[in-house]
Amino acid sequence: MITPQGLEDQLLGIVAAKEKPELEAKKNELIIESAANKKQLKEIEDKILEVLSSSQVPLSLCSISICLCIGIIGIGIISLKDCGLCFNIS
Repeated sequence: MITPQGLEDQLLGIVAAKEKPELEAKKNELIIESAANKKQLKEIEDKILEVLSSSQVPLSLCSISICLCIGIIGIGIISLKDCGLCFNIS
């Protein structure tokens, strides 16, 4: 469905692309990066749920490990695939 907001966004994109093409390119990069981040977040959430549902480790210990792992990744100390506190990402 066509909305006034959608048309305004399209027009703004056209004007920005003409006047400041570098800003339009950066916006498009950020949109792609955001989509990739959302996809990665969904994959991580699914993996956490899978591990928690099949784990022999007491839930409280596993939850603490996952929280530590995500916290360490969040501050940029290590990458997700190097974490391995409670689960391994292949």
